Amino acid sequence: MQSFTLNAETVIQDLRAFVAAEFEAQRLQFAEQRAKPRAERVEDGTCMDGLCFRHIDEAGRAVFAHDGNDSRLREGDLVTLRQDEDGDGVLANLFREEAGELWLAAEQPFRPGMFAEAESWFIDQAFLDLESLYLAAFDRLPASAIGQDCILPLLMGVEEELDEEEFNGAMEDLQKQPQGWEDAQREAIAGCMAADRCYLVQGPPGTGKTRVLAQVVRRLVERGERVLITAFTHRAIDNALAAAATEIADRDRVARICPPMHRRDENFDRYEFFAASPLASQVGGWVAAATPFALKKRLSGVEFDTIVFDEAGQMTTALAVMAMLAGRKYLLFGDQQQLGPVVMSRSRREAEQIGIFHALKAQSRHGTTLDVTYRLNDTLTNWPSENFYHGDLTPAPAAASRRLACALRETEPDWMHTALDPARPLIWITCENERCRTVNDAETSAAAEVIRALHRGGVRPEDIAVVTPYRKQARAIRRRLETLVPGMSWRGIVIDTVERMQGQEREVIICSLCAADPGFIQMQAEFLFDPRRMNVSATRARTKLIILASASVLHTDLHDTDLMEDQALLRSLHQFAHRISIAT
Repeated sequence: MQSFTLNAETVIQDLRAFVAAEFEAQRLQFAEQRAKPRAERVEDGTCMDGLCFRHIDEAGRAVFAHDGNDSRLREGDLVTLRQDEDGDGVLANLFREEAGELWLAAEQPFRPGMFAEAESWFIDQAFLDLESLYLAAFDRLPASAIGQDCILPLLMGVEEELDEEEFNGAMEDLQKQPQGWEDAQREAIAGCMAADRCYLVQGPPGTGKTRVLAQVVRRLVERGERVLITAFTHRAIDNALAAAATEIADRDRVARICPPMHRRDENFDRYEFFAASPLASQVGGWVAAATPFALKKRLSGVEFDTIVFDEAGQMTTALAVMAMLAGRKYLLFGDQQQLGPVVMSRSRREAEQIGIFHALKAQSRHGTTLDVTYRLNDTLTNWPSENFYHGDLTPAPAAASRRLACALRETEPDWMHTALDPARPLIWITCENERCRTVNDAETSAAAEVIRALHRGGVRPEDIAVVTPYRKQARAIRRRLETLVPGMSWRGIVIDTVERMQGQEREVIICSLCAADPGFIQMQAEFLFDPRRMNVSATRARTKLIILASASVLHTDLHDTDLMEDQALLRSLHQFAHRISIAT
């Protein structure tokens, strides 16, 4: 094995320092959150109150009724179930949520007797202190062959080569495929197949990153490799595996390894442990999908030929290392111009630097940037292309001319006809409501009115989403819709924060920026004007993007050069848009 000097030691020391600071920040935040009154935790979205126990299902899961989930808690999250503020509670997984009920699954099945004395329960977001798992991984870096031969040279910037013969062969084969590939997509697939150690695929919005990933995984499996798909979130892992499973078309060669989760209509099977899956009896030619944390317990001792990272822009280098220790080749799919790592111990700009995709991209590693979007029409492509992708992002011909189909009633107000005019894909609506912070009544009303007009015009709820920085605003819009749109017909609309929309798309996106109080805007500037959040918010729409905002968002003096540059980016989006104002 190769021996490294201080440079390798510095890499490991930096990783340890980051993890120590990060978990200290997480512990402090969790303690502060837990100390708040329950009503404040509910308001913050880390607690869900008023759960009424119903029964225990056949698998020992506890089923509760609720009046609506306005929290940030979602299926797959780890929570603590309590009936009062005292005691440790029961650690459980939010297994399933639908139709006013949720299911909780604990390591030991629930028993009916546990719920005999209380009718009302609540769940809090749980905190798992996983620092020891990170530190154990860092210990393995200088002590293992994979750490010394593969990971440390990669993190230190040691150059590597592509197999030119493999690359050219893959390019020729892809040109013969009947489904057709863009030039950059062919290059990305061939590069992944030819890379000796690492390849990066940057996927701007709608450019077919997941399709490319699935093709790469299929080809790796066909040549007998053992492949791991991993990502920062369960949602990203599921999406990538579903695409790969479609390409492979053999359920015995595809497995999701994870805690118990509610199974909907999926083209792959889930197993709690790798040993229980059909992959365990096969030498190679299969793909497993799991989080980096699952490798320690659920896939213990399993070695992979290639590790495929999806949404790699959201993964810290420290977390990536945990997965990299399980294999010798690393293919990263992501976009450093979209949502970055969630970090508590660093500022937003510092957090960008500790992401694995950003770190390797900065070293000019072998890679390809996809450059044709199948999502955005020509108008909606212009702003992100110019501001994030050096003007190289272009719409596919079929997408470029796509426009909103909505049979708008003549009785709708003039501003609505302008806002939903198919010839104007990008609309900025100024809604003045002074001193608003996390709830803006003017924008709430405007968003609900637009949704009602779309509903009347025949646009399906599933084709609409509302994105806002604040969950309180999302909650206010949902409640306003209950009075405007009859029945449950609007329930298919996603109304949430931008994090929920990463990787998704809709025909129509309504973006409510909400904040109007200059003092609040100054305090929230780093969050509100985060360029990557702006990019994600503005690139979910296929045919219509409507931005609701106050003039204060554009004109509040921020007294900080970096933040002023970020605000100028939002102003440029304002300039790209057709602008209207409505009375409040």
